[in-house]
Amino acid sequence: MLSNPKQDEIEIEEFHVDRQKVGLRRALTQIRDTISFELRRNLNRFLVILLVYIGFFILGVLIFESAEALGLPIAADSAEYVKGYLELNFGFLIVISGAAFGGSIIAEDYHKQTNNLLFPKSRKANILIGRLIARYLLMAACLLFFYLLVAGITLIKYEEIPLTIFNSFGWALYFSFAILSFITMLSSFMKNTSMTIIMGIMITIIVFEMIPMLISMSGVFEKNEFPLFFVLTYYGRIVSESLAMPNPRYSVETIQMMDSEPVETMTWLTPSEIGAFFGILIYISILLLIAYLRYKKRQSKGE
Repeated sequence: MLSNPKQDEIEIEEFHVDRQKVGLRRALTQIRDTISFELRRNLNRFLVILLVYIGFFILGVLIFESAEALGLPIAADSAEYVKGYLELNFGFLIVISGAAFGGSIIAEDYHKQTNNLLFPKSRKANILIGRLIARYLLMAACLLFFYLLVAGITLIKYEEIPLTIFNSFGWALYFSFAILSFITMLSSFMKNTSMTIIMGIMITIIVFEMIPMLISMSGVFEKNEFPLFFVLTYYGRIVSESLAMPNPRYSVETIQMMDSEPVETMTWLTPSEIGAFFGILIYISILLLIAYLRYKKRQSKGE
């Protein structure tokens, strides 16, 4: 009996479609299971980080209340008051939580020699996606809790909450994912979770913050006329500045060097919203791509 070529072609196409659907369902199931497992696995870590956020909030309240008691100028409006909390130590909190949740995301497999034992039939990409989503959700929950605390104290003192706080919270979520992506990239190169956390904190807190100063001293960019788009932490400034975007986005300072004429230099306060959106997106894309490629390479080599 002769077969019908057109019928065979239709059946082959239907087979491929069914196979793709099964593959998609399997991938979504693997990601869902990984998210569920990681949420339970990191619950204690989440509670510890949450306590750290509460501690820093209480510290901020004590500092501002003490300053007010001493007669120092207080915030003129609710937006400025919220901005004070975000400028105090909030950037450091994002780095700490990013390092805590992302430090072990890949390195732990090799430190404890677990590799892929927990999910032996799962694809590497699905595991990494599931872990990223789960840990980002925990990180976002900490950020939300902190913003609720700040909004509450602001409502008590000013009887209002600035609407721009929602804009700031959105940028905080976006920037925190960039920090998590950076720590994940570091984790893909490390074999020790502790070293990943230490290196992540040192690079973001010390190295990134030193780059603008070194560039200014070297004179590479005359008068610092160009924003530091290549420095990841520069984008974090929009979290607080988005409460009331400054115009212009830079300040001009006059520096008097020994035996030389005064020199005017620019200090960039924040990127623009468009610049921050695309800059952070580029960072996230590159960092996660490197992390995934490194993850696959380490798995194939059995490191």
